[in-house]
Amino acid sequence: MNRRMMFFVCIGCAFCLAAPAALADSGKVFHLNATIPTVCSLSIDTGAVMDFGSILPGVPVATRSVNGNAQCSKDAVYQISIKDGAENRSMKHLTQPESVLGYRLCSDATCNTPFFQTGLGLGSDVDISFTVHGKLDETSILNALAGAYVDTVTVLIAFQ
Repeated sequence: MNRRMMFFVCIGCAFCLAAPAALADSGKVFHLNATIPTVCSLSIDTGAVMDFGSILPGVPVATRSVNGNAQCSKDAVYQISIKDGAENRSMKHLTQPESVLGYRLCSDATCNTPFFQTGLGLGSDVDISFTVHGKLDETSILNALAGAYVDTVTVLIAFQ
């Protein structure tokens, strides 16, 4: 072997036998975070109207109802209620607002229990169905003026 070639072989072997240099630890860390908030949403059937129709004094008035759904985060504690309360409500005459028809809103079809519903959320993709039943106050019918009566009801949902 000639000298030049022997020199390159020796240098090559020196690089092969040298211990690798230690790498400096320059790693950085990061953290992951996520929050799933407690949420609820509420919907009432599209076009829902609690229509008692034409009422004749002395004729019993049937209870009417409106259906709705809520969706809440899993295990969210919720309460569905009526703004301004479910009892002692009144519909006003369209042209004579001092004339009113009393009514109440209930959880049951016999209208013995004022409307209020509580529970635990089942997950945001699971509907929680509810029905608001309404019943007119029979004594207010006896003294009511002829004509149309209206009111607007707001259903609320509170949750934590």
